[in-house]
Amino acid sequence: RNVRLKNGPLISLSVFADCLKVNSAEAIGTWDTEDSLLTRRPAITRNKIGKGEVWYIGGYCMDEAILNLIKYWEDIYDIAPLAWSDSSEIEIVSRSSGKQEWLILLNHSSQRQVVESLKAGTDLLSRKIFEGGKLEMEPFEVAIIQN
Repeated sequence: RNVRLKNGPLISLSVFADCLKVNSAEAIGTWDTEDSLLTRRPAITRNKIGKGEVWYIGGYCMDEAILNLIKYWEDIYDIAPLAWSDSSEIEIVSRSSGKQEWLILLNHSSQRQVVESLKAGTDLLSRKIFEGGKLEMEPFEVAIIQN
């Protein structure tokens, strides 16, 4: 079933479809379907709580829907990923202490993988200076880049 995001794209959710009623939350996406029980009803909501937000997605997100939501969040929050890989086998974790940042990269596959858009820093495991940009990771390799 399709969901129309407010000022955004049409995304598809599957497996289940929650028919939501909003109280304090804001409807960010509405069902765009022939189903009279769902059409134009909230499908994705955002509720601001304290300094944070809670998002509820009323359906199962396949890979394409997840990518569309990430792009939507990048636009509305003016954020960008710390690094990027086309592979779902790359795990990227960020940690910071306030003064220093670490980006932990894990290649969970038996294939060489590429991670892009990295900041320059030092790979703490190999002790090599990393110029930034693209990093080719060997199968099952781990890198910890300190900025």
